[in-house]
Amino acid sequence: MQLVEDDLALQPYRVILTGYANNQDAQLVEENIARFFKITLNQARQVLNDVPKSLKENLTLARATTYQKAIENTGAKCTIENMRNDSGRITQE
Repeated sequence: MQLVEDDLALQPYRVILTGYANNQDAQLVEENIARFFKITLNQARQVLNDVPKSLKENLTLARATTYQKAIENTGAKCTIENMRNDSGRITQE
């Protein structure tokens, strides 16, 4: 079983922005996303309204999980997807 887990950890993953997290103030999330990505507030709104949107690709599972946590700290919602198996989304809520 460990071999399978190790293989999954080494596969390429992407982080996909899926929108605003529940019960979050939209303005605050937009401001946080703008700061996080160093973009304008209008650009942040566009990114959040154009979902799902792939933010990072070809990451290890550990790196993708770290990135997901950072995005979710902004008040946005995202998932991790195995790039070798596009139907295999990993959500951590």
